[in-house]
Amino acid sequence: MDYRMMSFYTKFFVRRLFTSLVLLSFCGLLALILVSHLGFLHQKADAFSHFRLHYSVALLTIIGFLFILKSYRLMLAGTLLLVLNTANAFSYPTKIATADTRELPLKVMTLNMLFGANNERDIVQLVRKERPDILLLQEAYRQKGRLLAALKKDYPWQESCTGRKRCSVAILSKLPWKEAGSGNEGKDRLAIAWAKFGARYGNVTIASVHVRWPYYSNQRSQLDTIFKVVGNSRSPLVIGGDFNATPWSWTMRSFAEANNLSVAGIVKPTWPVLARSNSRCMLCVPQLPIDHVLVSQDVRVASRRNGPSVRSDHLPVIVEIGVPRWQTAESSLR
Repeated sequence: MDYRMMSFYTKFFVRRLFTSLVLLSFCGLLALILVSHLGFLHQKADAFSHFRLHYSVALLTIIGFLFILKSYRLMLAGTLLLVLNTANAFSYPTKIATADTRELPLKVMTLNMLFGANNERDIVQLVRKERPDILLLQEAYRQKGRLLAALKKDYPWQESCTGRKRCSVAILSKLPWKEAGSGNEGKDRLAIAWAKFGARYGNVTIASVHVRWPYYSNQRSQLDTIFKVVGNSRSPLVIGGDFNATPWSWTMRSFAEANNLSVAGIVKPTWPVLARSNSRCMLCVPQLPIDHVLVSQDVRVASRRNGPSVRSDHLPVIVEIGVPRWQTAESSLR
């Protein structure tokens, strides 16, 4: 066999191998995308939905390879799938920021502080710079007691379940509330801290929650527990925290739609930021939006943005909202 014949067979083998790998990758990605849309059938299937935009990036790469292989029909099918999959990642109940000075303004910040991170000083500096009216914290374990104490002067109203088993959430407020509570609620033991404010602050109810990862827990059951604890009144409602779920997942979307809630503002990725509290990770670039603030229909969103890194694996989310003043006026007449 001469050199030209060997070169021909080598090129033929490489092309067949490349074609097989591209087609297998395409079929595997198609299966992942299909499973990610079956969250309504099973909780574990919904766990795949969080990586929907990752699938789109991978699919775009495969479409490029299909172009090289001149597989135009598969290219067309892949492009259509790319459009539908990407569009689905932006189809969730959201409330866009609007301006309205007639409402009572409140600034809310939510942050997962990261268990074991020595970042109390960073968090205190950020809080004193941003000066939110309400601070919602997750992973506020016992060792974070120093942080709560450091903020006590600025935030005298504090409710937390720090020190209780599997319950590490807190709500801190500059504003006085009527009543508050915290603990593990429901059969799936959701970690929640909540406060109900009086007529002076629009009778708004605000909660800090930490929902566990979907593969290891029933997220929908935990979300339903939130509404059972704080959503059984007609007052304005704000729920913030680490939901460990993207807003386009079936669990989050169906919960929001069923309870007339909206995600405050356009979401941006908040996780992962750091692998550890004191070392940087090249791959730990924010990729998934899993920290949210949900608001009821009578709450206006003025702005929403991510805060800077405070050496946690999550970025803080800062939201400015407006509570209808008619709530205040109506309640004061009773």
